[in-house]
Amino acid sequence: MRDQDQRIQNLSKSSFTVSWHFIAPLWLSVRDIFCGEDYKSIQVKGKTVFLADIPTTYSAIMDKARSLFEWLTRGIETKLHFPPSSLVDDLDASTPSYSFLDTLILEEYHFRSITHLLEDRKYAIKIDENGEVQWSKVAITDWVKKAQELNECLLFLLHLGSGQPARGTES
Repeated sequence: MRDQDQRIQNLSKSSFTVSWHFIAPLWLSVRDIFCGEDYKSIQVKGKTVFLADIPTTYSAIMDKARSLFEWLTRGIETKLHFPPSSLVDDLDASTPSYSFLDTLILEEYHFRSITHLLEDRKYAIKIDENGEVQWSKVAITDWVKKAQELNECLLFLLHLGSGQPARGTES
């Protein structure tokens, strides 16, 4: 059993970045938005959205995001042991794939996530002596779908609460 634990730990450290960044952000595209004559609604792709419903919708999506996060991190300690203000984005960084989340401060949390999946036989059916993982396609697919759904919820909440994300130059 100790060899199995060591393989999990080694595999976790080497693959947490790949696994953590596997979930690509999903971009929403809205082509046609028209304001209603009464300025109390908008038309988005032919569907009416009443502005008075936005706070209720926001709350419902926030609840959904919380629920998905809890499901995805079930059994994982997620309490931050550092002040969130210590995560600082370098606005001058222009390296492709740069993310302020790729930091040693968060490495422990990334490690916990992949380790949890590797230790749970629902997801990682078997780990051989070479460290190769036989994943349960059904369980991992379900996990990834929920992670994608969480991304969609977070993108919606960020967009609605803060506006469209700024874009860098195209050069």
